[in-house]
Amino acid sequence: MKNFIENLLDLSKGNNLYLRLSEVEKEFGIRFAKNLPEIRGIGYSIKGGVVPGDQLNGRYDTVYKNKIVCLYKTDDVVITVSFGTDGTKFCVQHRANEAIEACWRRATSFDYEANEDIENYILKEEKNYTEIEGLRIINTTPHAINFLSEKTGKEYQVEPCGFVLNATPEEQVVQETPVTLVKTVFKPSQEGLDFLETLPEDIIVIGSIIAAQAYPGRVFAMTPAKGFERVPPAEKRMNLFKFTVFPE
Repeated sequence: MKNFIENLLDLSKGNNLYLRLSEVEKEFGIRFAKNLPEIRGIGYSIKGGVVPGDQLNGRYDTVYKNKIVCLYKTDDVVITVSFGTDGTKFCVQHRANEAIEACWRRATSFDYEANEDIENYILKEEKNYTEIEGLRIINTTPHAINFLSEKTGKEYQVEPCGFVLNATPEEQVVQETPVTLVKTVFKPSQEGLDFLETLPEDIIVIGSIIAAQAYPGRVFAMTPAKGFERVPPAEKRMNLFKFTVFPE
């Protein structure tokens, strides 16, 4: 499964690309398209600030009000998101397509390293993880999970991220005589492995007990909170700070 930046690069096919929020949502179905403008108020770093001058026409006394954040930058391509009077847009610029060198110099002037806030926001909205009491949790089950923090006594609900980690059961023979004894092991899917590779290591990935066995060490199964060990599923509360892990 490709991340948002990789999908933008694929969509551009080596050409310059400009997408409004409505087009991003239509193309990728990413929920943050509706919420992205709101992050202007959280104080993330915008290196470059406003866009100085009109490089296209050689006028450098005009200042545009656009705020531009660089999401990705290499020697050959730059991906930015701009907040301006004409709306919020994503831009993919390939150096090979920039006939005017000033446009490329402007595109590469924005500091990619300084924009962790917006990167984390996009990751959160794209992958749909939940941040609780300093933990970043992503739910790969098809159901909402109710957690109880034994530190604060607060309850939280973590919705499914939209991607379910699946596994394939496989029997392995342990003994053949006098009777056949087998054990069941669970094999991960390639799609699941690809999905996990897109997640930072500090995100806690919760899944079913089967998924925890199929993706050992990376996916955790839940444990009930104290006092909720023997209650109906609808009343179950899971321990926010305790999970089951299987050895790799």
